[in-house]
Amino acid sequence: MICPFMFAYTLLQRKNLPVPKIPRDLNGKELIKILGKLGCKEVRRTSSHIRLSANISNKSIHHITIPDHNPIKIGTMNNI
Repeated sequence: MICPFMFAYTLLQRKNLPVPKIPRDLNGKELIKILGKLGCKEVRRTSSHIRLSANISNKSIHHITIPDHNPIKIGTMNNI
C-alpha cells in the first residue's frame, strides 16, 4: 500500500502531469501542517523531531519523523 502523503505524487506521475519541485524554504512546522491536511497526526515530540502517524488501512499504520528545523535541508525533504 502507498502512504497517504505519497498518493498525490504517484497520481501526478501516472497521469504524466508535471510533478512540482521540492520546496527549499519549508520549515518543520509548515511541513507538519501540510501532512496534517493529508491525514497525518502528531504522535509525539522529542527535542527537535516530531513523529507523525497515518492510517494506511485498518491494520496498517505508517510512521514518519520530521525534524523541526528552519529550513529543512533539501536532502532531508527528498527522503521524506
